[in-house]
Amino acid sequence: MKLHVIVNRVRHKELENNKGLVGATHFINNSKEDPVPKVQELTGGGADFVFEASGDTGAIKQVYWAMGIGGKQIQIGIHPAQQEIPMSLSLTPPHNRDISGSFMAAFMFKRTFPQ
Repeated sequence: MKLHVIVNRVRHKELENNKGLVGATHFINNSKEDPVPKVQELTGGGADFVFEASGDTGAIKQVYWAMGIGGKQIQIGIHPAQQEIPMSLSLTPPHNRDISGSFMAAFMFKRTFPQ
């Protein structure tokens, strides 16, 4: 198994500032390219684990579609409660995808990533 740590940023300045981010192997500037096919290409079909921390509704949809079969999405970012995210979850059961929420320190690393 090959580990890819892919950072997706909108602002070019943030991207430049995070080039030394711990363990990052790839950077995607989603203002210049669609991150979903890029993640699928880099990972050979989709990521095993995706983390979304901005709460942006577009980003939430993107990380869902960047997941591979059997993938797990950790949703950290909180979008406004009155804002709905229109997206189909019809592939979640047959692709065995999992979406979990994590609020601040509630993330249980050993339970989420069993060895």
